[in-house]
Amino acid sequence: MISGHGCTFALVDDKALTHPILDYEQEPPAEIAARIDRRIPDFAETFSPRLPLGFNYGRHMLWLQEVDPDAFAAAKWILGYPQYWS
Repeated sequence: MISGHGCTFALVDDKALTHPILDYEQEPPAEIAARIDRRIPDFAETFSPRLPLGFNYGRHMLWLQEVDPDAFAAAKWILGYPQYWS
C-alpha cells in the first residue's frame, strides 16, 4: 500500500526534475501569496480548506507557474510523493 502525503510533488519531464522540489512547509512570498489566495475558490466549491504554507498542491503549483513558468510548462508529469509504503 502507498499513502500519499498530499502536499509534496515533483515536476518531471522524460529524464529529470524540471524544478527543485519545494518543501511543503515553505510559504510563498507575501506578495505572491496574496495574488494566489485571491484565485483560490471557496471551500464549498473545492472541499479543500485554506491552509497555510504549502499544505495545498494548488497553492504551490500556482506559485511555481508564476515564478518559473518554463519549468512548469516543461513538466510532463506531476508526481505526488508517497508518505509511506507498507
